[in-house]
Amino acid sequence: MPQNRLQIAIISADHELEMEQRLVGETLVKLGAFVNGFSFLDDSDTERLKLNQKCLADADYAIVLTNMRYAPLSPGGAGFVHQMYAAVQAKGIPVLSLIYKGVQKSSLNADDYRRQQDFVSLLKEGNYYEWHNAEGLRHATEKAFQKLSDNYPSGGWVRGEAGTKSEGSQGNKDLQITLLSKALEEERGKRVVEIDTTEVAVEYVCKAFYGGTMKTETGIVKLSWNELFLTVGPQLMNPTRESNFRTVLCDQLLEKEKAALQKRLPQAHAFVDLRIQTTLFNVVKVNLAAQGLIELQQGLWQLTPFGEHQLMRQAKSL
Repeated sequence: MPQNRLQIAIISADHELEMEQRLVGETLVKLGAFVNGFSFLDDSDTERLKLNQKCLADADYAIVLTNMRYAPLSPGGAGFVHQMYAAVQAKGIPVLSLIYKGVQKSSLNADDYRRQQDFVSLLKEGNYYEWHNAEGLRHATEKAFQKLSDNYPSGGWVRGEAGTKSEGSQGNKDLQITLLSKALEEERGKRVVEIDTTEVAVEYVCKAFYGGTMKTETGIVKLSWNELFLTVGPQLMNPTRESNFRTVLCDQLLEKEKAALQKRLPQAHAFVDLRIQTTLFNVVKVNLAAQGLIELQQGLWQLTPFGEHQLMRQAKSL
């Protein structure tokens, strides 16, 4: 009787977590799971990000292991672990986070620590366990495996019959793998990806006209990542240069914010030229790309097939 084995992608960074990563992997293997994933080094490594995204293709589940640091950062300014978490959500892979809850291990950069606290708040909106020492982490890993396998049943991977090496046996094994892979793809295709309602604060500056004068005003518009995607999605159905992508985003944000600006500044009679910082624009691009919604092809931004599917699905529900 073949035994199903589940494949789990471990998502983490190297900083001060080498021993903990090994402990989580060993615990999962003892429980009968396959483990994959490469921890992110302190240096920016986009090639490792691509490798980890490939690991997700065959993963039944994902586990995020984190401590008090947010770095390392990608060239766009987003954390690699954060990007992988977004990619997991975009693919609809069940995920559970193991969050460190203990004493600070080293001096932390204030900005890095703040970003990590924001990220942890996001992780806590899903399934998670907290840990503060090795024994607690082992126990949390065991509970995580049990919760994922109980709440999100998966076909897993099946080894062919052992003990024979005939061509017929190999053919049966290949057929088994093919059928199982097809069943997994069909099952994943049925999953409805949850809309990302995580809120992001978009800081901007714009020009306001007061009679014959013009002044610069600042403000913040709060939107969910899904709302940001719906804001730019229709304009990215055709390949678009990055400058146009940014212009469209700013123009759409201004349209959404005009009523609030008019209420806040009733003496102004027009608002134009809304702009956001380059760093923030890069975060928007990276997050939407990490969720598998948009991609850069030959220097042009456009929706992925998955992004088009999400846009059409939500348009039908309006």
